Amino acid sequence: MLTFARLASFLLLALSMSFVACATSTGKTSQLAVRDYGYGDDGGSYTPSENILKIVDDMMIDVEGCIGLMGKADVIAAVVTEVNALVAHVEHAAACIAAIAEAEVSADVKAELAGKVLLLIKTLIEAFISLNAKFGPTAMLALWAKIDVCIHLLMAKLDFVVHGVVALVAKLCIEANIQVTIEAYLHLCMELFALVA
Repeated sequence: MLTFARLASFLLLALSMSFVACATSTGKTSQLAVRDYGYGDDGGSYTPSENILKIVDDMMIDVEGCIGLMGKADVIAAVVTEVNALVAHVEHAAACIAAIAEAEVSADVKAELAGKVLLLIKTLIEAFISLNAKFGPTAMLALWAKIDVCIHLLMAKLDFVVHGVVALVAKLCIEANIQVTIEAYLHLCMELFALVA
């Protein structure tokens, strides 16, 4: 039941980010080791805004690579490997963002960051729906709980450094009209609830 509670909390995250506001895969398989995100040792030559955007962009490249390999997986073990890699990438990005001092960023940068986060959430939900149909909700339950935790971590670190960005994501979730995706996800959550109840 605790695992389902975490899973359900991700749905709340996707529907209203304001709850949290208060508080390169290149080979055939992803590796758990992560590459540097952002501008690394040269980070001092860039503004905090530029560095944060670069970190998120780098993370998205790796996350999309993991998701692509998940979609090609024929066995759940391959999905587990990619989920672990995906979690490592997101956690690494969160750590890189947390290392940046609180930043005053323009409204344009906040909007760009929020758009990237919205894309990440939507991509993950759609991937989960597809994998759930392929492998079944039982196999995906524990894996999704891992993803849920790391996304909450990323949101918390990002909103600490760039105040208000998570609330902006909540607004975009409504404006982007992703109701169909959310409803499909909710249906899967109900299936999972039936399994663990």
